[in-house]
Amino acid sequence: MTVSHTNPMPKEVCCKNWVQLFNYIEITPIFPSGLAGRAAVQKLMDGLVDNPEYLISDPDDSSLAYPVKEEHLKDDRYWHSNEFSLKLLENASKAIGGYRPLFQAGIIAGYRMLEAAQPKRFQLLRIFSPKKLLKILIPFNNKLNITKDPDLTEYRRGFSRVKLNYKDEYKDKGSQHVCDWNAGIYIGMGKFTGAYDIQVIEKECVNKGGDDCIFELHWTHHYKFRRFMIFCHSIIDPEYITARDYDNLLLNYLSLNQEGIINDRTAKLKETQAKLVEAEKKSVEHRITGGFAHEMRNALTGAQLELKTALNYNNMDKSCAAVLKDSATALLKYVSRIHEEYNIPKEKIVQDFIPELKTIANIADHINVTLSGVSKDLDRGQSITSQIRDYAKMSEIKAGDTPVDLVELLNEYEQRFSQDFEKIGIKYSVAGAERAVVVADETHMNSIFSNLILNAKDAISEIETDCGEINVLLEKRNHKDKNTIIIKVQDNGAGIQPDHLNEIFEPFFSTKPKSGTGLGLGVVKRLVQLYDGQIEVATGSGKDTVFIVTLPQIPHL
Repeated sequence: MTVSHTNPMPKEVCCKNWVQLFNYIEITPIFPSGLAGRAAVQKLMDGLVDNPEYLISDPDDSSLAYPVKEEHLKDDRYWHSNEFSLKLLENASKAIGGYRPLFQAGIIAGYRMLEAAQPKRFQLLRIFSPKKLLKILIPFNNKLNITKDPDLTEYRRGFSRVKLNYKDEYKDKGSQHVCDWNAGIYIGMGKFTGAYDIQVIEKECVNKGGDDCIFELHWTHHYKFRRFMIFCHSIIDPEYITARDYDNLLLNYLSLNQEGIINDRTAKLKETQAKLVEAEKKSVEHRITGGFAHEMRNALTGAQLELKTALNYNNMDKSCAAVLKDSATALLKYVSRIHEEYNIPKEKIVQDFIPELKTIANIADHINVTLSGVSKDLDRGQSITSQIRDYAKMSEIKAGDTPVDLVELLNEYEQRFSQDFEKIGIKYSVAGAERAVVVADETHMNSIFSNLILNAKDAISEIETDCGEINVLLEKRNHKDKNTIIIKVQDNGAGIQPDHLNEIFEPFFSTKPKSGTGLGLGVVKRLVQLYDGQIEVATGSGKDTVFIVTLPQIPHL
């Protein structure tokens, strides 16, 4: 055996955790992967044993370390790193195969962990409730794994909630295999106590962006007399109870595997159907909005050309209203000439001409105001049409590939929108990460966040307040397979009615029908999705509104 005096793996996970995993893999006739026996065990240890990168400390002399051997992984005196355990579970999933392989393995291993402890105190757990088991095992677990500090946070008959309390340095160093293994262990141990109809639901997961892993356990338990009879039977004929429980575990395995295949296929069908519906929806939107925008643009352009002839009468650089008013003014100059040439009294001329000339002047002013209003409306119509046309072309937009610091971008808005903020009385702040770099087109990122900031400003302007707030918080989430940045834009404005939440990102839906097209948040959602991101909203009428954008980030920046 090669001995090293340096660089052993940190002692984070005890090898006692894997004794029943090895036992399960060794004795199972064949797995869905097609492997069995030693072939499956070799797959489990692939790249881990006899590897100088994984040196395990000698339990009797911590100054010595050597490459891992199979026998070390079955000896509770040895410890290895958390990284090593992740690789081991990944190998186990490949060796076993099928639906949620570590969940299935955990069920068998959890049961056998307690079975192997007989006839010690665990045997009495057949009489007591799962609560007793949890109170015993949670402190016991802490002695086998230093990466977390599990806690039973809630318990009532048939229900408990367990929080794993991962230490900060390990929150981004987990995997779904670990969560499946833990869930299976809980079920296996619960079945050992005689509980049945056990369900484990992972309510929160660090691997899916949560702050920790929280499991909820639901089960049904026999009454005390029934539990006592099972306990007595296990003492008199332990092989019968073991065989019966193994049969139940096997049926559970087969049922769950079949259920998993069905659920997996159903989920894939639903996902495919949702993608088809979304693709068809976008296609219809593209055709309708594109065609509508084209026709409206032609009509509005024609109207603008006609209006230009009225605004530039006979190429005189004057509107027809201005020309009419000038003509009325010129007529006044002829009053004196008419008096002199035709000897008509001035009083008579003034009495007959002046009212008519005033009417002409007033009409000219009215025409001028009307033409100005029509011109503005046509410009707004063209602007809306351009927005619709741009929205129709969004399916053709390509994602950018340059680094964009969102912190820098969001800080710029304080100066850019300062006049609007001061006018309404809004305090704007950006907090959290000092840098948050994404690979994108800066124009796209600006469209996303300027839309959200301006919407927040509008929401605050709808209520009477002199202490409006728009708070932006940036949080980095680093996981093994994905690094993300979460941007929360929160305002204390009017809020959004609950029945609008499901429609808020739909095109042409607007809570501002007099001034909005309803395309802003539709554009935001499309752009976020363009960069493999997500956007959510949480609000209520009269409550703070929070838009939550999640985007992939460049790690270490």
